[in-house]
Amino acid sequence: MNKKYLNLVLISLALIFTGSLAAQDSEEPKAAKKTEAKKAAEKEAPAKKSAPANNAPTKSAPANNNAPAANPAPQKKKTPEEYLQDLNGEDTRAKIVACRELGKAQVEQAIKPLIGILTGSPDKELRWNAAMALGMIKKAGETTQALLTAAKDDKSKTVRYTSLLGLANIQDKNKINEFLDVARWTRDNSNDDLAKDLATLVLKKYKK
Repeated sequence: MNKKYLNLVLISLALIFTGSLAAQDSEEPKAAKKTEAKKAAEKEAPAKKSAPANNAPTKSAPANNNAPAANPAPQKKKTPEEYLQDLNGEDTRAKIVACRELGKAQVEQAIKPLIGILTGSPDKELRWNAAMALGMIKKAGETTQALLTAAKDDKSKTVRYTSLLGLANIQDKNKINEFLDVARWTRDNSNDDLAKDLATLVLKKYKK
């Protein structure tokens, strides 16, 4: 897996780099042509007399009251308690942000509502963000069982992959056999190459 995706990254970088060079090469001749044309025009054009100074007073431009306001100051980061409130709210985007922030902060109070989202939300983006957060919190127990079920039974391949990744991060010793069973099932039955590669790496690590 590493070699395959590394190759993709390297190819992408190469395309970007060669594209930048091509853009530079195309602009340099243009600049040279503009300079030569300017010199030729200066030689051929007759010298112009300087225009008399205009002493008429100039009017200042009226103030534009419709000018865009300055960018607002960045919002202050919320506390874990505020993110927990968002997690139990109705705003889907706020809930997704809360999943990510509570996962990064490893807030264990978020485990129950995150499991509720993983097992009950109809929104697959919410579910995979909940699975990711549970894997980041790394608390074995009921989290492991929820991720085991999602890794095998969820309809979304993204949720299944993220759940398997969460299990690999937690490494619950009391559920290691169930984890390896799910990894084997993923390797043998999944139609998602990324998940199959992850499952193969897990099984190779445990030599199963």
